[in-house]
Amino acid sequence: MAYGLKYELLCTSKLGNAYKLKLLFDGYEGSEVDRNVPASPFILKKDSAAVINGTSLQFSIREEVDFELLEFYTGNSKHIKAELYKSTTMIWTGYVLSQQYQAPYVPASRKPAITFTAADGLGILKNEEFTLTGNKSQLEIIMHCIDKIGLGLGYSIAIDLYEEHHNETYSPLAQTYEDASIYEEFNCYEVLEKMLEKYYAEISQCNCRWRIVSKTDKKSIPKLYTYAGVYESAGSTPTVLDLGYPDVSGTDVWPIGSLQHGIQSGGKKVKISHDFGLKPSFLSNYNFLNYSGSAFESWTKSGSFDILQKWLNGKPYAFLDGYSNVYTDYIQQSIQLVNTSGDDFVVEFEFAPIARVVHGPGDITGIVDTNVEVLVYIWDGGTGYRYLTKTGWSTDFGHLEEAVCSSISQPTWNKLRVFTSELPFASCTLFVRLFRLHSSGPLENQTLTGMAYSNIWCYPLHLNENYPSKIEVTASFDNSTESLKLSDIDVFTADAPDYDNAGFMYKNITKLSDGTPTQ
Repeated sequence: MAYGLKYELLCTSKLGNAYKLKLLFDGYEGSEVDRNVPASPFILKKDSAAVINGTSLQFSIREEVDFELLEFYTGNSKHIKAELYKSTTMIWTGYVLSQQYQAPYVPASRKPAITFTAADGLGILKNEEFTLTGNKSQLEIIMHCIDKIGLGLGYSIAIDLYEEHHNETYSPLAQTYEDASIYEEFNCYEVLEKMLEKYYAEISQCNCRWRIVSKTDKKSIPKLYTYAGVYESAGSTPTVLDLGYPDVSGTDVWPIGSLQHGIQSGGKKVKISHDFGLKPSFLSNYNFLNYSGSAFESWTKSGSFDILQKWLNGKPYAFLDGYSNVYTDYIQQSIQLVNTSGDDFVVEFEFAPIARVVHGPGDITGIVDTNVEVLVYIWDGGTGYRYLTKTGWSTDFGHLEEAVCSSISQPTWNKLRVFTSELPFASCTLFVRLFRLHSSGPLENQTLTGMAYSNIWCYPLHLNENYPSKIEVTASFDNSTESLKLSDIDVFTADAPDYDNAGFMYKNITKLSDGTPTQ
């Protein structure tokens, strides 16, 4: 998208400040048109909302030729870009709202003023899908949403709620991480709301930056970031203006019209709840839902073969194409665990070898007897290794093996579940390695298609007993004389419960950059 400057509207304010509005059209390569403007040509507004405060600019143009401004009527929400300057400094930018054009039906010789509105684009996020996955910082999640607008603005962030391991030189948004896939059911506008509500923060455009500020930190020095999320510097302390009446000493600003004084009833108690998003497996992407670039997120590949994501009855699965007679063709995931004393451990996975044989009259298709192998082991970081067998952890190297009949085309799932005692090391790395279909080659009339895996579950035996899935608490205000109950508060992401391996067991939690749950 290449914008060319078509109209430049110029004016001087009553205070002598020079303003201009540049209107840039996508794909325009012609000459610039300077146009004088009517009285009160530029009106910049800011919406009033709890979290997302959109801004808009109302402006007018004199029409010199009958209906020459019909080109402003467009179905492309980003066809016309508006840039407002004070002297030579751009102070606001957005897009002219499409499908809005109204002009008086009079001769052009009367030069009627046509009024348009441009908006900063926050509203269009309601129509944008959220597609980010993986462990991302909160700032990356916000940027993924804002990037859909395409204005290329930096960020000014004033939020002073820090975790004890954060570096206070930078914004906590850049140092707090979440599993982005938990927002897959929401649009970008909703994600932005959920991301900022927890900080009691709002977002709007100010001085050509996306200004994100907590209502409790409005006087704090903001942290400035580029469009790409790179830290620039600390900003300036916000100017505090004194509200009063015109011509009264010490008054900086005053309202147009009159202010309203309102009182709202308080409450006696409020219910706060949070669903931690208890996972059925320590592993990330255990169900192979997140797939891009011919690879599964959180899984690494060894060997040269194709890895595909396939679906059966609305359920994704990993398909490792072909077969191999070596143990160097696999996908693998590893995680760092600590021992949960007294809690037995379970490894469970679904698998299906895909192979067939054609034989007999009429080319009848039949199944193939196969031997499926996976490798699950733990390592203490030194010399200690334990390998999972069907009877538990062993010091002897070995695979988990299962003899099954193949599926002919689509998977008919087999399930293998192994119960073991508690992890033998206080701290260890767990490795799960899934091999291709193991074979030295097909026999006569056989076709060895590949290996399908789904739902690789590794979890403590007493999962639901020892790991709570949600929390509900009621906060009571003993000094309140009100009898009302306030509206419930639902927290979307928060600190994980203080349990061993909690960072692997919950998805609706916040983490540090190294994956450690925040405290």
